[in-house]
Amino acid sequence: MGLRQRKVAIPGCTGQISEFRRMSPEVDAKELIISFVREKFLSGGFARLSVDEISSGLAISKKTLYKHFGSKEDLIYQVADRVMGEAREQLSGILSSDHDFITKLNELMTFLGFQIAHFGSVVLLDFRKHAPDLFRRVQQFRRERIHEVLGKLLLQGMREGHIRPDVNVRVFMLAFLSAVENILQPATLAQESFSVHEGLRSILAIFFHGILTEEASTRLEQLQLHS
Repeated sequence: MGLRQRKVAIPGCTGQISEFRRMSPEVDAKELIISFVREKFLSGGFARLSVDEISSGLAISKKTLYKHFGSKEDLIYQVADRVMGEAREQLSGILSSDHDFITKLNELMTFLGFQIAHFGSVVLLDFRKHAPDLFRRVQQFRRERIHEVLGKLLLQGMREGHIRPDVNVRVFMLAFLSAVENILQPATLAQESFSVHEGLRSILAIFFHGILTEEASTRLEQLQLHS
């Protein structure tokens, strides 16, 4: 099933929307709205994204929008839930693959870099200021997923002999989580010159290259050069 440009018509539209999407027998209006808003709010936050902009951007009536979402806040929550759900599935896919530890670690670092780049400081600042409950939910999701994924991945690394035997994995986990939670915070990022993506890359490099054997560290660097 390939990607090609098509004109998309949805119920309540005053016209057609041209977009690149996977071909399917029917286009669900709710899914199209979520896709549009997701792109908008991940790139520029949601505080300035108005219902008028959403309806005009999709050429749909507000009535159609409110048919699927009770409010703008409801829409944003559903978009955030969708992003977190997809992240959960992708992380599970990385963990459940038959790849070795170094390959999985590289995949994890690439995935986290991509996610952070799209879920940057602007979005987190919006969450913290305008949707504190959602901000706490995102923070909890990040904390729980990091703990789960790293715990399983580090156990595999130890079994395969890629992690130095003198490393206390529990201390590593606590230190890594603390670094992520304290450095990749909107308040901290607002005072620093580095981006959230740059901060994550530095944290990953410092922590992971610090616990790997020399051979494993060299291989990870080689994989990262070709990622």
